Amino acid sequence: MHKNKKSTFNLKPPLTFDEQLHLLESRNIIVTDKNKALEFLKNNSYYRLTGYALQFREENGSYKENTKLSTIVNVYEFDKGLRRALSILLEDFEISFKTCLSYHLSHKYGPECYLKDGIFRKKEWYLEFRSAISKNIKKSSNEVFIRHHINKYKRHFPFWVLIEVIPFSSFSKFFNSLRNAEKNDFSRKYYNCYGGILANWAHHFSVVRNICAHYGRLYNKNLFPILTFLKEDGENLKTGKIFDTFFILKKFFHNKPVWSKTVKTIEKLVTQYRDDIEIKLIGFPNNWKNLIQ
Repeated sequence: MHKNKKSTFNLKPPLTFDEQLHLLESRNIIVTDKNKALEFLKNNSYYRLTGYALQFREENGSYKENTKLSTIVNVYEFDKGLRRALSILLEDFEISFKTCLSYHLSHKYGPECYLKDGIFRKKEWYLEFRSAISKNIKKSSNEVFIRHHINKYKRHFPFWVLIEVIPFSSFSKFFNSLRNAEKNDFSRKYYNCYGGILANWAHHFSVVRNICAHYGRLYNKNLFPILTFLKEDGENLKTGKIFDTFFILKKFFHNKPVWSKTVKTIEKLVTQYRDDIEIKLIGFPNNWKNLIQ
């Protein structure tokens, strides 16, 4: 039996909601409505909130003069709206990307195309994807369509069925692991670009999709991997922030009405929170609408 060992780290003790509010005030943040502030802290962690206050923070840990808690909360709400708008676009891209690639490879190599180790650049990547398949089939074993293929087809899955249980991160990794000739053949046909560029885009989108799915912060954040821009785009547009995601995604987004609606949503958000946000912190230039509408 193992005895509990005393931690060698002196972690900060947990604070009550009142103590959290007092700490904010002690660090130069103006709180005009304490009841409203406490209600916010009870439903949104203090630690999470401070990520949205980075632009107001001084080196000594305090905050710039006249920094209002309501301003930080509005930055938080803006980011939430931006994240929700982007999630819709990334969901559509993921479904389309999976559909196109499974269609392409299935017609070229058959329903179980993903089992042909010859289409992978390295044998270990093929084995790694096989492992990911097994893991996700097991995780989704209660799904009716999974049980159907287990019982009727003895665990043989067509690629167009399998993509329903493979997460975007694993799928983008699968695409990148394909032989260059395979990537280029597909990328030129469906996205009019080279395979290496599409692999970079898919990887980036999968990472951002994961951030959105876990309610992560997009505002004032450098995103990796950095997106590859085409020569005609010009490197001067690249910011390393969320503007790049929108700019590249627009190139091949198939659902134009959804895209237009999302741009209008972003415009509304920018207008609603214009007194509290800085669009340069999300990489948006002043003419952002002309570039992505």
